[in-house]
Amino acid sequence: MPSFFGLLDVFLDRLRRDLRTGWPDRADLRGPVTHLWAHDEETHNGGQRVLRVDLAGGGRIAYKPRPASGELLFLNENAIFARLNELPPVSGDVRLPVLSSWRGSGPDRHGYSWQEWVERPPEWGILRRQGQHVLSGTQLTPAQAGPFWRRAGALAAACFAFGITDLHGSNVLAGARADDESQCCIRSTSRSFSPTRSDWLTPRWCTRQPPR
Repeated sequence: MPSFFGLLDVFLDRLRRDLRTGWPDRADLRGPVTHLWAHDEETHNGGQRVLRVDLAGGGRIAYKPRPASGELLFLNENAIFARLNELPPVSGDVRLPVLSSWRGSGPDRHGYSWQEWVERPPEWGILRRQGQHVLSGTQLTPAQAGPFWRRAGALAAACFAFGITDLHGSNVLAGARADDESQCCIRSTSRSFSPTRSDWLTPRWCTRQPPR
């Protein structure tokens, strides 16, 4: 697997450099690294894998070998969605999802990104079985479902306003933060950020499947 080992070499060089410069000053994101997991489905730039990075401080982040332009524009703490959340409500409370993301510190910093890792929600469970096939998803009570779908509708409306498309089933996933009761969060796989293109951002409700 020379390509995967090559990815690890590049990843380790970037991690060692970025931990020293430009890394978020948070206790949970302090090194060293205690565990790595390679995503078996999501790849970028010639098959390079997304990696989940577990840190000694207790935090988890995602390493993505592709640019973070979409996340920094829409999803970061001071980006568009966060600013919209600060506006006075017009038709009730609106809460768009945000996601911590940052670039690296070297000359290749525009070619990869670090992102918050949001866990699968505790309400996750099996929806249906058929032979060897299992369909899993978020299972909510009626009381939980109302706020969940209101937030999902707010996201759909915001994405429509900005021309963001591709909100199909495998891109809209559910997740939760430990300090946030909301079941809705977002992660994205951005491609080209030109307003003339309809596929410039692929948003997702944020969850990462742990290794099986």
